[in-house]
Amino acid sequence: MTIQVTKEPINLREKLNELDYDKVPFQKMPAGSVVQVVSSNSNASMVSTSLATMQSTGITVSLTPKFATSKMVIFVRVGMSLTSAASIALITDIFRGGSSITGNEYPSFYFTSGGNMYNGYSIQSVDTPSTTSAITYEIYFKSESAGTTVYASHSNTLINWTVMEIAQ
Repeated sequence: MTIQVTKEPINLREKLNELDYDKVPFQKMPAGSVVQVVSSNSNASMVSTSLATMQSTGITVSLTPKFATSKMVIFVRVGMSLTSAASIALITDIFRGGSSITGNEYPSFYFTSGGNMYNGYSIQSVDTPSTTSAITYEIYFKSESAGTTVYASHSNTLINWTVMEIAQ
């Protein structure tokens, strides 16, 4: 007994025209590929502290990772200032979910003379959030010396965030 199989004819030219060559599905991107980029620019209100323990600034960026295995490369630039008659440092860090992602506290800048000082400061870090749920990164800050007021985001300072998700 002979079995005959028939197939619907395929128009190869038509199928090729249906392909979108400009976009690769993120699920097929190789390790090291940038899966998504989230960037945010905003003017933040002036936030100050005179405490020597880390405090929230309210300066945030949020995104939802595509993969639980991805790494996030984070860049943030913010203007900061302090007023002091003595040498003092303003310390900053990036937090996710109320915890430091770096385990370090970075001197944003060190103030060596009396008066007012305004400065822009950048922080870069890499995080592995291990989730596909929405996450929020936030800048925390503190004064090196309790009682000396420092400001994260001076009045009308532009805040720039860039977060890149890198496939692993």
